[in-house]
Amino acid sequence: MSRLVEGVGASYVGIPDGDIQVGDRCRILSDEGQLMFVRMTTGQARDRYAHVARRDLVPDKISTDDDSFAFEPAGVSIDVTAVLHHGGEVALFEALESEGHLDGLREAAISAVSSLRAALAHDSDWQAVVAQLHDSGSDVERSAIIAAVTAALGEDS
Repeated sequence: MSRLVEGVGASYVGIPDGDIQVGDRCRILSDEGQLMFVRMTTGQARDRYAHVARRDLVPDKISTDDDSFAFEPAGVSIDVTAVLHHGGEVALFEALESEGHLDGLREAAISAVSSLRAALAHDSDWQAVVAQLHDSGSDVERSAIIAAVTAALGEDS
């Protein structure tokens, strides 16, 4: 069961407000009715205190054991469905990123980009294109990699 109670972590899913952005994480310090007093734990507002509207927060999943403040022992503590529903994909990915759940994906993406760059470096047709572009070759290389990945994602669906 997920609830906004003191001590629980939450994701901000409201309209960006100054330094507080969609997907930023916080810890609830006190429940003041329609406002929650929180300490921001990620983003530009990290380590700052703020009053945030209750409707702009989605709580982490909480264990249903005896300890109502005990977080899930393993896995993702973010209430993925609620964050996606209330804040959209950007809020979900920001929340997952802040908790380190996308580290493996980022490493795989870096490896994939390195492999694509190596493939282009050994492609004679590509080398002929780059030779004609002079200084703007690296910008075009980036666009070529993005186009290749986008095409591959389209073929994968």
